[in-house]
Amino acid sequence: MWLDRFGRVDGDLVVVGISESGEERHIPLKQMHQYRLPQPRVPRKMFVTSFSSWTQTSATEYASAFGITKGVTNQHVVYKFRKGNFTVMVPALELQRGLMSCPSEVVGMLYHPQGIDLMCSPVLGEGTIEMRMLQKRTIKNSLRTADKFIRRLDWFYPFPSAYLTWKSVYRYAANGKIAMTLPNAEIQCSVQGERDGDVIYARDICIFRITPLEEPLEWAKSIRREFKFHGAKAKQTIQPTTADSRVLARNGKWQLTDREWAVVEPLIHTIGVRRGRPSTHDLRQIIDCIIEKLGACKSWHEVGGAVATKSVIANYHRRMRDDGRWERVVTVLNEIRRAHRS
Repeated sequence: MWLDRFGRVDGDLVVVGISESGEERHIPLKQMHQYRLPQPRVPRKMFVTSFSSWTQTSATEYASAFGITKGVTNQHVVYKFRKGNFTVMVPALELQRGLMSCPSEVVGMLYHPQGIDLMCSPVLGEGTIEMRMLQKRTIKNSLRTADKFIRRLDWFYPFPSAYLTWKSVYRYAANGKIAMTLPNAEIQCSVQGERDGDVIYARDICIFRITPLEEPLEWAKSIRREFKFHGAKAKQTIQPTTADSRVLARNGKWQLTDREWAVVEPLIHTIGVRRGRPSTHDLRQIIDCIIEKLGACKSWHEVGGAVATKSVIANYHRRMRDDGRWERVVTVLNEIRRAHRS
């Protein structure tokens, strides 16, 4: 379900969700985080990006990537940033989850005009600053969840643009929009989402580190200038993934057609037949696996399955890449698929 905008029922804020059929549903605030788009089975990708480079883009394009094509408005703001060969699209609600990491019990403090001031307060010591929760009992799992959450308030409260970011969530919601004012900061993050060529439609963004690009308020000059939202252990679970953003899909599919294979096969055999035992694997299926793995940013294990082991497929790609065949395959295949699109 796509959460499209805010509305009011009996004076209370609710979220308007839209199903694939276009049917609308009013969802209470405390239940909104239970509704998410389908989780794609693709590896995460790491980025370092500054919010100053982010711009707004089309919500209808983003939602359509997940099969939601009816009734979508632009009331749910979707942001995008460009890094390397990739364009990453991030909806405002996913960014809120990544930045605030709010348990459902704290939603009332986020969607409240004075929420952050009612929730916490700085305690100043001699050369030290500590954020104290005023509403700790409202947070699920009590102390452990509260301590994890309060580390983020060390950034949200003393830094001017971060404070405005928090306050802007309610201001936009009161006007029907799911949006936020972007802070003046740089983040290290990982994203996971649907892929279409070099575009990633992020369904989840995990923020590991945030570095403010501004000075804190005068009373907070001693506060640190880098904030780690997740520890090194979480970061280590993200494995580097070989990908090639140049590879294009054909009508959402990666496998070669008979016509494409007729053109690609001679390119693969230009180096000649390798000596040794004859291969027991179907060469076309191997190439299909390589194209899907690199184009959809999947793991070798995901695309192999019954075709071949991941080491066989990965080694074949490595040889093709090293001797130049892969470069020719991508160039010719993309020419065919671009012509098909036009």
